[in-house]
Amino acid sequence: MPDGYQGKGSRYHTVYAPDHPWPRKHGLIDEHVRVLELKLGRRLRPGEVVHHIDGDKTNNDPSNLAPLKRGKHTRLHIGRTPVQMELL
Repeated sequence: MPDGYQGKGSRYHTVYAPDHPWPRKHGLIDEHVRVLELKLGRRLRPGEVVHHIDGDKTNNDPSNLAPLKRGKHTRLHIGRTPVQMELL
């Protein structure tokens, strides 16, 4: 599978990373996970997810990605639109 492949029904781009501990089918992982892990210099910890700061799931610029605990991430997004997220 080529880098940038977007699986059926997926809203995220994927990259080929067969050495990753949590690959999906065919050795693919979400691109934003890989980008943030490279930025942090470590793998995501159990319970951490990637937050897109501007709310745009296609913007995988390292400056737009932050690790959050799953519960905090969920609470942050409940009832908020992407435009409201930008105002935080």
